[in-house]
Amino acid sequence: MLLSSATSTDRANYLNLALMLTSALAAFVLPFEVFLVAYAILGPLHYLTEISWLHDRQYFLERPRDHLSLVLLCLALLAISLTPWGVDRKHQLTIFINYIAFAGAAALLMTPKYPNRAFALMLIGLSFFLVQQSALCCAFFGVLLATIVHTLVFTGAFVLWGALRNRSRSGLASLITFTLCAMSFFFYAPMGPVVSHHVREAYAPFEFLNLTMMRIFDLAPITSSEVIYRSAPGLAMMRLIAFAYLYHYLNWFSKTSIIGWNRMSLRRATAIVALWMVSMGLYASGSRIGLTLVVSLSFLHGFLELPLDHRTFVNIGRELAARLRQPVADGPSKADSIAGKLAPID
Repeated sequence: MLLSSATSTDRANYLNLALMLTSALAAFVLPFEVFLVAYAILGPLHYLTEISWLHDRQYFLERPRDHLSLVLLCLALLAISLTPWGVDRKHQLTIFINYIAFAGAAALLMTPKYPNRAFALMLIGLSFFLVQQSALCCAFFGVLLATIVHTLVFTGAFVLWGALRNRSRSGLASLITFTLCAMSFFFYAPMGPVVSHHVREAYAPFEFLNLTMMRIFDLAPITSSEVIYRSAPGLAMMRLIAFAYLYHYLNWFSKTSIIGWNRMSLRRATAIVALWMVSMGLYASGSRIGLTLVVSLSFLHGFLELPLDHRTFVNIGRELAARLRQPVADGPSKADSIAGKLAPID
């Protein structure tokens, strides 16, 4: 009865609530396997279809070619990863490019005129010298932004914006469920089954994320990567990462009726499916090309989504401010009309 009388938005919220619980349960039982399967299979299809969807909406930017600067930054990041330079040098350049992409996407939104953009770019470049002095900022732009921030924080922001915009109980329920699922892994963190050598070998390229997050939150003494696989805090962090990635992908695929990402030409759909199958095949083969391709698609879709991420946070702030200025009974706020064209992935 509840679903039959619900609106399409409510039905989508209830579906996503179920997907959150399913993702949390799967991540709790087999965190490493869930992450690897989701990243290898669902990840590339999500990246390709979202890029297609963003392209049809001009990447939520003012000018038709504004997104090219973000594409070039992603290509620069790929070029750096393929150079024989040392790890430290590559890491510093990665921090710099991620910072430029993050701040530059905001500048593209706020400064439509080229002279203003040039000034903003100069300020961004100068401010990086302050950013690199902070270990936390370096960790954020060097590791977290493209990984857990994108999959967990930005996804949570879309869920929050959907709840605020629609003012529905189902939206609030989905927001509360999302938050509780993310927190649950640290309230109950038993040891799981022994992780096989094959799984550990497949997960090795991603260990830096776990170690970085565990250092930031000081969850356990870190002497080696064994803490990821053989400690309760390490497994709790892995469960959070697996949940964030799996739900991030499932959330996207569940929103066909709301944002219409599946509305594309047969030619484009065929190209996406072909590239998806190639990326899965190369990744499954264990080749460096396969991993590089999937990671590159991940960064590209993340960079191109940054303008939408910034817009979403702006709209959240506007909606919260509007609610403080007027009672809810007055009806939808101006923030609803401002963001009507965004159709966020909430």
